[in-house]
Amino acid sequence: MRLSQYPLTTGSGVGRLDIKMRKPIRGSYCTAIARIDRQVRNLIYSTVIFRDTNGLLCVEARGTVYMKQS
Repeated sequence: MRLSQYPLTTGSGVGRLDIKMRKPIRGSYCTAIARIDRQVRNLIYSTVIFRDTNGLLCVEARGTVYMKQS
């Protein structure tokens, strides 16, 4: 399942967002890696991590997004 299959005009909302700040992001850029863990009907459970220039884990976030189905 990909979020891109949903048109942006159908609407969505964040039901929950948990963020863990592990350390400050240092350097000139960071890398974000996101994945969809599972989908249950119109709820999407996802995870994203941010790594700094040196590849060190700085931020972890988990969220639940409600996607309005057309």
